Amino acid sequence: MVKEPRQPVAVFQCGLTALMVCVLAGGCSRHQYRLEADRDAECLVSERTNSAWLLPDRTVAAASHSRMADLSDPDCGPLPPDDPAASVYMSRPYKSGGADVWRQRGSLPEVEFSHWQEFLPVNEDGAVRLNRAGSMQLALLHSRDYQTEVESVYLQALPVSLQRFQYDTQWYGRSGLGIANRGLRTSAQSDTLTLTD
Repeated sequence: MVKEPRQPVAVFQCGLTALMVCVLAGGCSRHQYRLEADRDAECLVSERTNSAWLLPDRTVAAASHSRMADLSDPDCGPLPPDDPAASVYMSRPYKSGGADVWRQRGSLPEVEFSHWQEFLPVNEDGAVRLNRAGSMQLALLHSRDYQTEVESVYLQALPVSLQRFQYDTQWYGRSGLGIANRGLRTSAQSDTLTLTD
């Protein structure tokens, strides 16, 4: 007598495998890493911001109605245009074909957002209406220097976030009582504490 294979066990194993692939693939994307970095940097900046100044919350990306807006996909956007002299060399660097992903991503026709003037506050004559507060808002919205400073604060918060992560206690993945620091080490350091019976 031949035994029949266990059908429910095979279905359960396939289902469990598919579930694990979905769970593990969801957290390993550029989108997820970018959002986590944004949250960490925003938390660090707000932690050190003095409440007396009442600065409004602002993302590191330029506003969608700014002349510096980038409306493409932030995780895998098109490449910016090269200047004419460099594009001669960059079409085939070192006489190689280049990566296929370069052509798949496409390229931007220009770096600056061309429709920013449509968002200006104009009156019926087409003149831009400005008062003191409006001119300050427009200056901050379109200032490359201000955007550079915002990006600089963001870029300085990222290493702080990494250092805090490395300093924090890391789960070792075992059921014992040992802990280990998985951060950067030199040969003279030993950060492992092991309790034995």
